[in-house]
Amino acid sequence: MDKHFVVENVVATANLGQLVNLDEISQKLPWWTAEYKPEQFLGAIHRMQDPKVVFLIFSERGSFVCTGTKKTEDVKKAVDILGMKIEELKLFREE
Repeated sequence: MDKHFVVENVVATANLGQLVNLDEISQKLPWWTAEYKPEQFLGAIHRMQDPKVVFLIFSERGSFVCTGTKKTEDVKKAVDILGMKIEELKLFREE
């Protein structure tokens, strides 16, 4: 068995600790980076360009999945950017 391996994709899950307004995400983030079609999928999809990752964002507690990179450093950077952007655009919602 070959013991050599290559990381092809890092997948991370976490939450922002607050509810997120998915309708607002699709309206306030640039149209080419975010979409929310609840009749097709329960989460919003956000494609970040730098770092290049894809977020699947769910309303409850702001939970999300981040995928599409090969480095954990890129995940941390992307999560920090997403959190700041959601805060800046006031995309959290009341329970």
